[in-house]
Amino acid sequence: MAIKATPIIHISQSPIALPEAILGEAFEYVWLDAADASRDMEAKPDERLFDAKHPRLTKPYLNAIFLIDASFPWLANLDMLGLIPANQTYYQKGLEMSAEAQALLALRGAFAFDLTDTEALALDLRYYAFIGGDGYRSDAVNLRAGSAVTQPVKQFGRVYAEFDLDFGDEWQLLAYPDSGADQSNYIPAFIADRVQLDYNLPSKGVELKLKVNKIDLRTHQIIGSQEAVGDDIQAGIDLVGGPEQGFNAQVLIYARGKGKARIGTIHMRRSRGPHGTFMPNDQRVLNGRLNDDVAYYFDAGDMKPPLNVYFSGWRTKEGYEGNLMMRSMGAPYLLIADQRLQGGAFYLGDATFEREILQVIQEKLAALQFNPHDVILSGMSMGTFGALYYGSQLAPKAIVVGKPLTNVGYIVQNGRVKRPDDFNTGEDIQLYHEGDLTEASSNRLDKRFWDVFNQGDFSDTTLALAYMEQDDYDDKAFERVQKSVKPRFPNVHLLSKGFEGRHNDNTADVVAWFQFQYNKILAEYGRQWR
Repeated sequence: MAIKATPIIHISQSPIALPEAILGEAFEYVWLDAADASRDMEAKPDERLFDAKHPRLTKPYLNAIFLIDASFPWLANLDMLGLIPANQTYYQKGLEMSAEAQALLALRGAFAFDLTDTEALALDLRYYAFIGGDGYRSDAVNLRAGSAVTQPVKQFGRVYAEFDLDFGDEWQLLAYPDSGADQSNYIPAFIADRVQLDYNLPSKGVELKLKVNKIDLRTHQIIGSQEAVGDDIQAGIDLVGGPEQGFNAQVLIYARGKGKARIGTIHMRRSRGPHGTFMPNDQRVLNGRLNDDVAYYFDAGDMKPPLNVYFSGWRTKEGYEGNLMMRSMGAPYLLIADQRLQGGAFYLGDATFEREILQVIQEKLAALQFNPHDVILSGMSMGTFGALYYGSQLAPKAIVVGKPLTNVGYIVQNGRVKRPDDFNTGEDIQLYHEGDLTEASSNRLDKRFWDVFNQGDFSDTTLALAYMEQDDYDDKAFERVQKSVKPRFPNVHLLSKGFEGRHNDNTADVVAWFQFQYNKILAEYGRQWR
């Protein structure tokens, strides 16, 4: 029977006393005697910890937190140590172990922690070791100008608001989000949220300050505040709800100096504290346009080829798409998710930004000691753009996509006729990348993809594309991919299937075909999708 609470597995000589008042009902401490440890051990009666046939945990313990101290029985057994879940393990700080064991724990994203400080450990688990992720955003349309703003404010769609200011040396209130636009400003007890601001300062003479006031739920008085100034704003502000009660948060943006300031989206994300953003150990790639981000999360899996890279589709909810799907393969995987604008900006950015995304993939391949070819890139809808764009620069084993989108500018121009009331964020995406909505800018935006893709080496790459035959977003994507690849690589392994319908139709059949083709490629590595 599945366990509702997250298990905390501690295999050691003696248990520790984690304060239940702090852990609450979300966790269950499970101590297992190291003297009885074996591959066949049970965590509970008739409930194995490790799968009998495969090198992995059983289903009830996939999300388990593991604690490792000096009496852990497999510190010298790398095969067993490799079964602990990635990014879900705390080991005793300063623990003596071999260099090989240290490298393995590092690859699997284990956290060094003083396990003897049980109160601090319980607090860390309660605040930051939650399952999944959450977050919401308030875009530039919801901004209200401060009383010190006297010049007209220019609104660039939902991308950003541009302020022309002359505030002198004193901090003045520049803007704040309209509380009527989004009431989700409550920080509950035992919850930590992170406030993140997208912004750009075209003028060197302007400085920003992000301030968050904490407001008492009963008295409605300010009980504290936190600030970040200058470049420190990029890291965000963590708001930690107390153990007894939470508080409301008021976000304010201050400025000083003279010049222009561009204020974009304000993000409120459930925080992983020192351990990451949306998921444990995940990281961010910042784009210089608005200091906004694409996030990525790595799970070493069974540390055997291939590395599976999945680009999230367009989604208004912050965080990642496809984690359970990728984890079910058992192989190493990398999730990449575009958090910009209303639901993503198609993974394009400045040269440094795009180079860093490529480097992330290459660095994970190197850390796993894989051949650079042993990588599969995939995605659905907007995620197909990332998979095809970056895949064309990696000479991968395969690129598997469903509902491909490659012509972002064409999507914008196309929307005026085919989708006048749908996906208006397309205009924001072009404004973000090109600065205007002209047809010439749309063509430039499309050219960015094809200039890169047309240089790709697909001589040893399987391309699998499921497309919609009446796609009302981008009905040219599959045809142009085919025309780009086939003349250059006549023997390329290009698999395709067209499905009746528009872009958002028949998703179930597209996903089924996507998984079928993916499974065929995994079979070449002796794998089977669970």
